[in-house]
Amino acid sequence: MRLFRRGTGQLSIADLLLITMISDAAQNAMAGTYNSVSEGAVLILTLVFWDYAIDWMGYKKVIFGKFAKPEPVLLVRNGRLLHKNMEKELIDEDELIGLLREKDVDDYKKVKTCYLEATGNISVILKE
Repeated sequence: MRLFRRGTGQLSIADLLLITMISDAAQNAMAGTYNSVSEGAVLILTLVFWDYAIDWMGYKKVIFGKFAKPEPVLLVRNGRLLHKNMEKELIDEDELIGLLREKDVDDYKKVKTCYLEATGNISVILKE
């Protein structure tokens, strides 16, 4: 999957969609729906090209960088939960507390800032 670029650790929804489309194209090429295997190979290469091109345009912010890579969302500020931002991201208090426990934070009141990153992970900065 990451032949042409480095990954950040986990697959995104776009990567899973690409894998599904490639598997469908490969299955059709092998099962005989296409006239030749090369037609399936061309389709697979086209899918990989567009995946790379969309990532590149998002990186360079050519057309839709804001849509391809959203800004981090602040969920906790100075030990207070920001319920409005949590509601926008469809994260409830129990889910956020569970995510904080995974980061070895036992009480959100000890958190200076907590962001939901574009990758879906959270980043936490504790109070000193």
